[in-house]
Amino acid sequence: MGLQLANVTRDRKDLFNALAKAYTEIYTPAFPDDNERESLEKMHRVLNGETPGVDIIINVAGENLTSADPIVKGIGVAYYYHPQNVGLLAYNAVSPESKGEGIGKTLVHSRIESLKQMAASKHSKLRAVFVDCNNPNKVDAQHDSMDPTTRIKVFTSWGAREIPLNYSHSK
Repeated sequence: MGLQLANVTRDRKDLFNALAKAYTEIYTPAFPDDNERESLEKMHRVLNGETPGVDIIINVAGENLTSADPIVKGIGVAYYYHPQNVGLLAYNAVSPESKGEGIGKTLVHSRIESLKQMAASKHSKLRAVFVDCNNPNKVDAQHDSMDPTTRIKVFTSWGAREIPLNYSHSK
């Protein structure tokens, strides 16, 4: 069976095992600082509609995703903010052995399409999609989950435009 891409929703409980495995095996190692990642519990709260004005998109990539022992290769998380009608591509992580297979790009494009669909379901057109990235002049590669310079190059190669903000995560 080839690569599957699944959108985890509150109604797709058959994907919760794949989500938990992707969270533990891929997401947590990719974002080892507790202050720079969302808890699985928070993701479930947003999935369940407990955060007013915000929806979450969680995509998991892998094989046999609805099985008891799925093979997970990537996870992507985005947020849709209703009042502003914008999206944030919050997290993208691919297992080390699956890097270079195009999974990261697939996860990004899938979440952008999902954000557009969410906006359309609210009778709107998505105004913007943002990616947060540390300023490479303030944060070096050793102090980020991905080298900020590389992150900017990757996302601009996929069609993003850089907005020059003097930004870095506060610790």
